[in-house]
Amino acid sequence: MALKGFTASFLAALLICLPAFAQTPARAQAQKGEKSPKEDKELEKKALALLDEVVGEAMSLKLVENRIYALTTAADLFWKHNEDRARALLAEAVSQFMAI
Repeated sequence: MALKGFTASFLAALLICLPAFAQTPARAQAQKGEKSPKEDKELEKKALALLDEVVGEAMSLKLVENRIYALTTAADLFWKHNEDRARALLAEAVSQFMAI
């Protein structure tokens, strides 16, 4: 009887703890801090290209309010990296607003 209770509690603890260990692998945490500056620059370049693509797709949104929101958010994200591009996006957002 005591063995049955122990087995049930052991299985319950195992079922609770295993998903917690599966959430973050140890290798991924160790590699997180080992990125080189070259990899960071490459990742940043890809992110900016993706953001530029999103801006292009945002122009096809039906509601003007959604286009303005997408343009201003993208301008905010571009501001550190390409201030001229951010200013152009803000100017486009203003022209979209004036069209309303």
